[in-house]
Amino acid sequence: MKRPTDIPFADINSIVFKQMARQVIPVFQCPSEPAAPTEGRDINGLTGRAISSYCGNVGSLSVGDNTTGDSLAQMKDRDGILMADSSVRLRDITDGTTSTIMTGEVRYSVSSSVCSVCDHFYLYIMNIDSGQGFDYSEVMCTTNIRPGIWNERAFGSHHVGGLHVSLCDGSSRFVGENISLAIWRALGSRAGSEVIGEF
Repeated sequence: MKRPTDIPFADINSIVFKQMARQVIPVFQCPSEPAAPTEGRDINGLTGRAISSYCGNVGSLSVGDNTTGDSLAQMKDRDGILMADSSVRLRDITDGTTSTIMTGEVRYSVSSSVCSVCDHFYLYIMNIDSGQGFDYSEVMCTTNIRPGIWNERAFGSHHVGGLHVSLCDGSSRFVGENISLAIWRALGSRAGSEVIGEF
């Protein structure tokens, strides 16, 4: 995952970047997502930003974003699939592609009583450098936090009882919110040598 500052000649004030970030892509939004439209609402420096219902799996070790201590070096050194500057290959997933999460559903909320910063979106982060280049919480979540908890880094959904995840073999599964935390963390790591069994 490349930061905008890594792109040659990238301009954080680019009109084209802003237009892309406002473009709704239906496949990135779960039909059950009840989030209110973002028109007129400033979300990370941009009004009318399109939201996302999915995040990448950063692994089972991450505890937060730039506000809670994950440095850029730490975000590169996580045990998931889609970390900062990730270059994970299939051969690196020694736990098996059928037992490792690639992406999962997330819930969106801004300035609500349940989560003041669950502002998941795709494309273009204007304030990418405000956290010294490691504010990735909009697009990455961790299995270190139980699913369904209202937390910006937690996977979750508006479906009753659980959420959908995509695994590295290309399949998808519905995972219950009451899944064992040990199994949930094991599903987040790509090479932890855990024995997961049926879940």
